[in-house]
Amino acid sequence: MRVVRVFLSTPSDVDLERVQVKELVRDINETVQFLAPAREMRFEVVHYETHAFPDIGAPQAVIDRQIPVDYDLYLGIMWERAGTPTGDAASGTIHEFEEALKHREAQGWPVIMFFFCDEDIAFPSSPDELDQLRTVLEFRQRLSSIGYTVAYGDRAQFREALRPRLLRAFADIVAADRRGDGRAPDGEPVVPAGQQGALSALAEQYVETRRSMPSGTARTSAMARIFNSMVELAATTKPLLHSLQASPSPGERLAAIAILHAFPDVEQVDWLAERLDNPEGEAPFVGYQAAVALGLAARGLRPDELPRVAHAVDRALELARQLPSDSDRIRSLEHARDELARRRARAGVDGA
Repeated sequence: MRVVRVFLSTPSDVDLERVQVKELVRDINETVQFLAPAREMRFEVVHYETHAFPDIGAPQAVIDRQIPVDYDLYLGIMWERAGTPTGDAASGTIHEFEEALKHREAQGWPVIMFFFCDEDIAFPSSPDELDQLRTVLEFRQRLSSIGYTVAYGDRAQFREALRPRLLRAFADIVAADRRGDGRAPDGEPVVPAGQQGALSALAEQYVETRRSMPSGTARTSAMARIFNSMVELAATTKPLLHSLQASPSPGERLAAIAILHAFPDVEQVDWLAERLDNPEGEAPFVGYQAAVALGLAARGLRPDELPRVAHAVDRALELARQLPSDSDRIRSLEHARDELARRRARAGVDGA
């Protein structure tokens, strides 16, 4: 039995999201059991409440000892609290993220996803609440610069933001990459009209948001929410990729990048690199999302495809450095370059 383990790392204020994670994984297990019973696979949520027990030592040390980094996927979630500080980090959740990232850089796993909630919060009523919020914002800014963050706006609807990304991660973990490996579909794939219309509406919404709102954090957050909604449609709108790439609409080109977030494709990395021609060719927001997509390709494509990804990342960095004031894009690409170097070294892929 192949057990894919998901380590759930959260502070105490996202209990609603924790329930939704467990429900979603339960539903996925039921689906696999009915549709592919011979696969002998199940998914398991690992959390300190169910996988750790009281023992001697500091609480975080006990959790580290009882739940080492032998899971397949690290899933972090934050809203308005970072959590309780530990001896070496601003919170237990941040400590757990650092351990997962350290292990990934050394061993190539686990897969890492971190979700941040954008739902409105009450004005901080104490110094502790203010400190917690400040820590969340600083940590989020750091993760955004290396391309690990996903934003969601409605706590009650977190499951819908998580589902496509979790399924994508599971597919990668079990080496079920179907890019060209499976039987070709009969005829051309069809995109449901409702999904295509929803994607077109999001593309128009992006263009209007960028046109009508003043530059700043509020506009960037609004555009990020639109982009995340595009990613959630990627599974059904993937056949539109080439037409979206060729579109004169920046919103539709952004939608193409959203598809490549969900489905990295070595044939598209050069196109992604050219999106970093900012601000002449694309808006900086489009360039940033393209940089993140290249990072996802660096982490998710096969070893034999990495030299081509590395060439695209180098080209993207060359273009990104023409706009040094937008440092997030540069940091994201530099992180992708470092990840590529580690993966290529482990796989024995040369620099050709």
